[in-house]
Amino acid sequence: MSTLPIPILNEMSVFVQPPKHTKIGVKEYENIGVLKVPEGSLIKWGLKTKNTNQLSFTINDSIIILKPDSTRSCLIEQKVFESSTYSISVSNEYSSFKDSLHYNIDVIKDAFPSISIEEFFDSISPKQKLKIIKVDEKLGEHHEIYWGVVPSLFGNLLVAITDHGLCGMAFCSHYGVQLTLDTLSKKWKGKLIQRNDDILEFSKKIFSGSDIIPVHLLGTNFQVDVWRSLMRIPYAKLETYSFIATDVGHELAVRAVASAIGSNPISWLIPCHRVISKSFHLSGYNWGIHQKASLLAHEFQVTAQRFFELQYCCLKRGCELKKIKDGELEARGS
Repeated sequence: MSTLPIPILNEMSVFVQPPKHTKIGVKEYENIGVLKVPEGSLIKWGLKTKNTNQLSFTINDSIIILKPDSTRSCLIEQKVFESSTYSISVSNEYSSFKDSLHYNIDVIKDAFPSISIEEFFDSISPKQKLKIIKVDEKLGEHHEIYWGVVPSLFGNLLVAITDHGLCGMAFCSHYGVQLTLDTLSKKWKGKLIQRNDDILEFSKKIFSGSDIIPVHLLGTNFQVDVWRSLMRIPYAKLETYSFIATDVGHELAVRAVASAIGSNPISWLIPCHRVISKSFHLSGYNWGIHQKASLLAHEFQVTAQRFFELQYCCLKRGCELKKIKDGELEARGS
C-alpha cells in the first residue's frame, strides 16, 4: 500500500528591509517566523516547499494563494505599518489547507526624531522661508504653548507658538476654537497660555512674506518626511498623494501618507492643500474642502467658483490645471 505524498513547507527565509530613514540594513532570518520590525518595513518571505501544488499566505484579513515555481519556491512581499498575525499553509491534490503555521509580527512604531534644523520656502510667499525644528515626544511635554486668534484672508486662524517657533495654525471656522485647542493640548501635553498680543505680533511676520518663520514640529520620522515633501511643492502647483508617497520612499503606502498629511498641524504654511487625488478631485482637507478650494484659488489667482468649475473640467476630461499667468487658469490636456 503506497503512502500519499504530504505537502510540506521545507524552508523559510525572511528578509526585512527597514525604511531608509532608520539607517538600519537588511536583516535575514532562516526558519524564523516571529518578527519584530520597524514601522514601514518591507518583509520578503522566500518559501521552499515539497509535494505542494498551492501555498496559502494569510496576513490579517488578506489571503494570497500562490503556486510554487519550477524550484518549488514561492516569494511573498508585504510592507507593514501595524502589528499583525500571519499564517502559512500548503496543499496538494490529496490534502487541502488544514494545518497552518501561525506567526506574529511586532511592529515598532516610528520613533520621534531628535532636534534638527532645516529651511524651506513656505506657502504664503515664494520668497519667505520656514526654519523647521523637529522635536521628540518628551521635549513636547515640557513646552508652554502660547496661543491666540488672528484674522486672515480666509477667516480667523488659531495660531500657537512655543519658545522655539510656530507649532500650530488652524482655521477656526471648521472645528471652532475650543476643539482646536483641545487637539493641540493632547498632542503637546504642555500648558496653554492665551497671549493675543504676542500672537498678533508673531502673525505679522507670517503674513509679511519676508521674514524667516521658525516652525516647531512634533511628529514621527515618517510624518515629518511627509510634511517635508509637502513643503517642496511649489506655490500654485498641485501634486497627488501617490506622488508624495513615492517622494518619501513609500510608494505603496498611499493611505499612510494620506493619514500623515491629515495630521499636518500647520495649515496654509505647510501646504497640504496642494495635494489632490489622482482623479483631480480636491479630496479631503482637515479644515474643510471649501477652505482648500479658497487657498488654491488664491494661489492661482482665480475665484473659488472658477476653481471648482475648472476642477470639474479636469474630472470630465482627464486633464490637469495649468496656470497661464496671474488671473488665468485653464484645464489643459495631459
